[in-house]
Amino acid sequence: MAYLARLRAEHAATLLLHSDQPVTCIGQAVGWPDQNYFARRFKAHYGLSATTYRARFATSAVHLAPNRAGGLPFEIGLRPGDGGRSAAS
Repeated sequence: MAYLARLRAEHAATLLLHSDQPVTCIGQAVGWPDQNYFARRFKAHYGLSATTYRARFATSAVHLAPNRAGGLPFEIGLRPGDGGRSAAS
């Protein structure tokens, strides 16, 4: 269970930094539908609330956009499977 909680917290941190989704939606997306439980678990893992984490670290993060199929997000300007080369290259 600790492994799953760590994965959820890390995925939530990624979403907080690379998307504009509300914190409650991110909690639901990672498998913690109860907002209060998500807040407790995230703070236990990172020592910061999700909102504080986003405010402190999101300014230097690259924002991601969902792919056309609505699946996992990819960095703007990159295509899945292009080995990190930009679409403009």
